[in-house]
Amino acid sequence: MPASLDPVTIISLLESIPTPYASTSTIAASTERGVKSTIEEGDLVENDQPVPDTEFYFGPLKLDFEEFYYIETTDEDYDPEALNEGWNPLAHTSLVWRINVTNIDQRIITLSKYCCLTLINNAGGTQTPWYLERVEHEDETNSSTIMPQETVSIYYIWNHPTKMNVQSTHNSGQYRVMLTFFGTFDLQDNKSIPYGQTIPFEAVLIN
Repeated sequence: MPASLDPVTIISLLESIPTPYASTSTIAASTERGVKSTIEEGDLVENDQPVPDTEFYFGPLKLDFEEFYYIETTDEDYDPEALNEGWNPLAHTSLVWRINVTNIDQRIITLSKYCCLTLINNAGGTQTPWYLERVEHEDETNSSTIMPQETVSIYYIWNHPTKMNVQSTHNSGQYRVMLTFFGTFDLQDNKSIPYGQTIPFEAVLIN
C-alpha cells in the first residue's frame, strides 16, 4: 500500500475488502459482563442448525435475572412471602433484597458475610451496600454452602458485615446494581481456595 495514503483512505480501503465466509469461523458476542454467546458462521446461514441459547453469566454462580425482589422490613423478623418486584423500591425505606443463583461449577462454594448487593447512584456515584443475611435452599434450610448445580435464594439486609442495622434506600433516582461474592471453593481433604465474583445487575429506579 503506498505510504502517501492518509489514515482515512487506508481505513476506507480496508473496509472495502470483503471478509471471506468460513462456515467454521466463530463469532462471539460480548459486553462488559463478559462473553454472552458464541456461534459458528455456518449456523447463521444454514437454517437446519439450532441457534444456541444466550446465557447471562460469567463465573461459577449463575444469576437468574428474572428473580429479583425486595421485602419491606424494619428488623430481621420479616415475612419472606411479602415479595415485591425489585425494580421500583421506595426511597428512604428499610428493606431486604432477594436474588436467585445457581452454582454451575463442579466445586462446592461457601459464601462469606462480606457478600453484598450494592446500589450505585447514576447521578453522583453514591454506593449503598446490603450485606448477606442468609442463603436459603430448596428445602427451606439456611446454609452458606452451595452444592454444584444447586439453586438457592440469597437474602441481603445488613448495612455492615457484622449485622448492625437493616439497610435503607436513599434518595429517589436511577441506580445500578452490583453483586459481589466472596468465599471459598471447598475441595477434597478439607482443603479450600479463595473465591470471588462480581456480577453487574440491572438498573433500579427508586421512587
